[in-house]
Amino acid sequence: MFLADPGVAYPVTIDPTLSWLPASDTYIQLSNPSTNFNGNEGLLAGTTIPTTGSDRARSLLTFDTSPVAGTHIVSATMHVFNFQSAICSSSNSNTLTVHQVTSAWNPATVTWSSGAPTWANTPAATSAVSRQGTTGCPGAYIDLGLTGVVASGPAAQPGTGG
Repeated sequence: MFLADPGVAYPVTIDPTLSWLPASDTYIQLSNPSTNFNGNEGLLAGTTIPTTGSDRARSLLTFDTSPVAGTHIVSATMHVFNFQSAICSSSNSNTLTVHQVTSAWNPATVTWSSGAPTWANTPAATSAVSRQGTTGCPGAYIDLGLTGVVASGPAAQPGTGG
């Protein structure tokens, strides 16, 4: 019925599915508070010493949202591969939680103790499960639905995505 509406301006453009890698990524780690991990191959997130909870890491990613600025976002999914988790059991699911970054940060200089951004308290998405990279619990892709945060955040405010 959309195309039959007299208010529709032609030509009509049907937007394709977009897929891209982060513009930048790094992580910060409590046990290495002055180290910048920009350029490392992998990203750490969560409690990295599960028995004591004494070490924590946070992954930080940015995406160039300018191609979708001002558009109507129907669906947005973050597709990540978890290659290792500290614990993998039915009683500890090691969920992955994504929060929207709410302040500026520089991937080339950010550390746990300097330049770390703030982020929203409410998670943008949480995975149902996480995986460990062993034969008993193999690594796996995790999809996180981010439609709400992408449709109302970075696409609506170019340059603030995190």
